[in-house]
Amino acid sequence: MNAEIKIRGKTECSLPAEKFFARIPKQLLKSGELVTEIVFPPVPKGTRASFYAFGLTEIDFALLKVAVRLVRRQRLCREIVIVACGGTLLPQRLRGAEEILRGKKGSQILVNESSEKAAEEVKVAKDIRCGKDYKRQLCRVMVRAVLEDILLDQKVAEWKLF
Repeated sequence: MNAEIKIRGKTECSLPAEKFFARIPKQLLKSGELVTEIVFPPVPKGTRASFYAFGLTEIDFALLKVAVRLVRRQRLCREIVIVACGGTLLPQRLRGAEEILRGKKGSQILVNESSEKAAEEVKVAKDIRCGKDYKRQLCRVMVRAVLEDILLDQKVAEWKLF
């Protein structure tokens, strides 16, 4: 989302969110420092965003979360950011999946290609609740559903995700 993370301790500094989330915060922040603010830039006209989370129960930690923000005009995808959380300890930007759609008119074929690429490129760690292949499949389905919703304007019923 191009956000800046403000950190205050003895001094104040600011980091791009992508750099902040590249490392575990306890490795990044020094003793006495804490995050004081998250600053988002103005949202361009035509911005659409969606966030899906999937857990085994309503009170369980999500197995996987997917967030997508895109700027579109008609169905042309001008800018896109796809992030998966829960595959590993840190959020992951799925640049290969983004690149399939960037600058192109959204179609079901491109959405399917992008979601397949997302499943290939997402890194997944061992999880006692499910296997790595399940998380990859989950990523594919969730990215496809989010893109169908915000790029193709196809509302997907929750029960149709699987």
